[in-house]
Amino acid sequence: MNNWIERRRTGEAPGAANGVDAAPAATVVLLRDGSAGLEVLLARRSSKLAFHGGAWVFPGGRIDPGDYGDAPDDLPRAARRAAVREAKEEAGVDVDAEALVHLSNWTTPEGSPKRFATWFFVGPVAGGAEVADGAETEVLRLLESCQLTAKHQVATPVNWKKGEDVIIVPAVSDEQAKAKYPSGWKAPKPYLRIVPMPE
Repeated sequence: MNNWIERRRTGEAPGAANGVDAAPAATVVLLRDGSAGLEVLLARRSSKLAFHGGAWVFPGGRIDPGDYGDAPDDLPRAARRAAVREAKEEAGVDVDAEALVHLSNWTTPEGSPKRFATWFFVGPVAGGAEVADGAETEVLRLLESCQLTAKHQVATPVNWKKGEDVIIVPAVSDEQAKAKYPSGWKAPKPYLRIVPMPE
């Protein structure tokens, strides 16, 4: 696996970049049990960042020199350490490196201004509280909040947690909202209609 990554990083492999090296990186798909099944944590990158600003991503980033520790040639171990570090830095959560399962490796296509040879891991959240760091990540969302939006036409506020109130999206008229939420809603502003989280 080290040779596969190294050949792509340096541009030696067929189809690899002829100009921009792909830096080694790691990403972690964070999971936890939810009432309706698995929940997945997504982070929205700061819109101020030049590289994929505003994109929804899994926590991750470049493998730093410190991630290699005392084993400078052990890329798989360094990738695990980077995934754990990035989860803490970007999302505020703890991850056990030994609990991570290697999922795949992807390399950013040729022609991109920045390229990464990324190790993808999947694993459970071991602790901590989901908090966007405010620098690299603006918002954290569990996939469940996205599913709520699709199913019930509600939006979730920044750093929303399951069970908290939600907002009826503006595309839903008051008449439609009355049919969908017969108990009514709180409206601190005419355009802001707040209801309990739908089941």
